[in-house]
Amino acid sequence: MASLVYFWDFSTAGAARAMLGRLLEASGASRLSGLKVAVKVHMGEEGNFTHLRPSLVREVVDWLKERGAQPFVTDTTTLYRYSRFTAEGYLKTAARHGFLPQALGAEVVIADGDGFDAVEVPVPRRVPGCELTSLKMARAIAESEALVVLTHVKGHPYTGLGGCIKNLGMGCMAKEGKGAQHRPGRAELFADKCAGCGECEKACPYGAMRVVEGRAVRDEARCLSCNHCAWRCKSGALVEPPESWRPFQVLLAHAAAAAASRFSPDRMVCLNFIQDVTGRCDCMSRFQVPLLGDVGVVASPDPVAVDAASLALVDRAAPVISASVAGAGAGGEATAAAAEAQRWARAVAGPDRLGLLHGVSSLVQLEAAEELGLGSRRYQLERLGA
Repeated sequence: MASLVYFWDFSTAGAARAMLGRLLEASGASRLSGLKVAVKVHMGEEGNFTHLRPSLVREVVDWLKERGAQPFVTDTTTLYRYSRFTAEGYLKTAARHGFLPQALGAEVVIADGDGFDAVEVPVPRRVPGCELTSLKMARAIAESEALVVLTHVKGHPYTGLGGCIKNLGMGCMAKEGKGAQHRPGRAELFADKCAGCGECEKACPYGAMRVVEGRAVRDEARCLSCNHCAWRCKSGALVEPPESWRPFQVLLAHAAAAAASRFSPDRMVCLNFIQDVTGRCDCMSRFQVPLLGDVGVVASPDPVAVDAASLALVDRAAPVISASVAGAGAGGEATAAAAEAQRWARAVAGPDRLGLLHGVSSLVQLEAAEELGLGSRRYQLERLGA
């Protein structure tokens, strides 16, 4: 059966408060009255400016409060050591980006504390490619009574589409849950190529890397597969395995299903904001120029359907071909941005523009999530007039 997905098309105008309210009402959010509701967002890495606007989150919070719900705004810490690695660091970054209680009308909670405040949740019925039986989910989200998932749609090197499934599967997990999903992409260590510089040891936030007698050694039990060591390695001793995006997406779908299983179907609502669509996710600590004109917002209780609808709407949107070159900076950064612009120029023919941009398929996560019973890729789009 096709799932209903409600669509606020920005071309029809309409006030944000009224239109977001209609999306929430149509998606069943009025049933959340009286409940403690986790409003899951991504508040952006320090230096990122295309994350979801706090003012839009405020409209959702106010709507929920007016109907008797008790919302709090939340996200989790990062696997890698940037500004959002700890709760303190994330809250400082969130404040810089305008995610403050007085601006949002709700408490801001880092759901996994410093990354390890978690509840172990079982992984539901498995499909080939997943050996996980349980995952560590961020406690504050896992122990809430309902979930509203607000997702900024964008691209991602491993998933193509960065949508609701990723926001659920990766964004709702504590560090160990994130690390388990990243395990297929753990960099391979070629010790014979190691220059003994020690950069990997400095980069590792978990004490997994050491240099012994001039060669890198990894403690596999400590490693959480953040690959920060590989990003810092200049000698080619640490290399991400090819095609790791496929098993990553399968594990991501399982994690999303595990997170959603904490809530009954009538206690979860998903909104995807198809605006400021960039080639890479909001974890990038720099400004990114959007690749598309703004499209609108889709909403449904079904996370698979909202992602399927988002994928199709991205493919139909008017592209800005040279967007990823603008503001690229100098040197290697400019070269990388120019290469991405060339890939985008080829990808606009579609289908799955964001997947083509990164040489992956966005459909792997959707297919696995559907097979797990998380939702349906078949949907009926219902446009809401202004």
